[in-house]
Amino acid sequence: MLTRGVQVLAWGRNDVGQLGLGYACSQVPLPTIVSFEPASVHIVKVASGHSHCLALSASGAVYAWGTNRCAQCGCDPASVPAVLRPTLIEPPPDDDRSPVPMRDIGGGHEFSFAISRSDSLYTWGALWLSHRDALARAHAHSFARSFARTGANNFRQLGIADCMADHVPHATAVLHGVRKVGVGADNIVAVMLDGRALAWGRKRWGKCGTGDQPHEWDDYKTASPDEMAQHWVESYAHCRPQPVQGDIASLTCVDVVCGGNHTLLRVRDDA
Repeated sequence: MLTRGVQVLAWGRNDVGQLGLGYACSQVPLPTIVSFEPASVHIVKVASGHSHCLALSASGAVYAWGTNRCAQCGCDPASVPAVLRPTLIEPPPDDDRSPVPMRDIGGGHEFSFAISRSDSLYTWGALWLSHRDALARAHAHSFARSFARTGANNFRQLGIADCMADHVPHATAVLHGVRKVGVGADNIVAVMLDGRALAWGRKRWGKCGTGDQPHEWDDYKTASPDEMAQHWVESYAHCRPQPVQGDIASLTCVDVVCGGNHTLLRVRDDA
């Protein structure tokens, strides 16, 4: 919550430091001020993932706190499993090695994004086990459920075709010209400056709006990890941004919001 005097207030569950108060506890029942360093930083927007939070300053800097088990707070989870107070994320450099200022932020289940002032999309997080190790640990009788919990960038929600994920913000799928982004639990829908809508990540329940669904596979009990990985990529997720389909060909997309497993798109008829 942002107050008129531009302070950040937080309350509720705090078991992994997601309130940014400098400590973890079961709950904080009343709104409590979140402190930033330096104290003069002017916060213009806040956002939340499942158990982590983000804040954007007037200068375009991004802060994060809460669970970092998948690097969603922008640091190495091996050394920092949780971030207990707002911490500045090291921004990616631009062509002249200057930090890239951001204009928007958001969080998914275990990943984060930011849009730069030059309208490029950056993503980070979704980092846990390696793709192959996650497959090796998935029991054959519950492959999809196990892998969905443990895969690194498992639904390609970062917009990266391979399974690599990172705690460093990086440009996603060379996606530039981004107006607005909606984030689901494990997918992203982007409205572009040219009025198109693109989606990627997990496509179950049709939430990417591309018209296709995951197809069942009966051979996973005898498949190798490499075969399961290939099937997973082809069947359960869009690795790269795909055009949203349906009755929007003659419409201009202007805004988008996502729930965990559904999407709302606001469009304009310019005809």
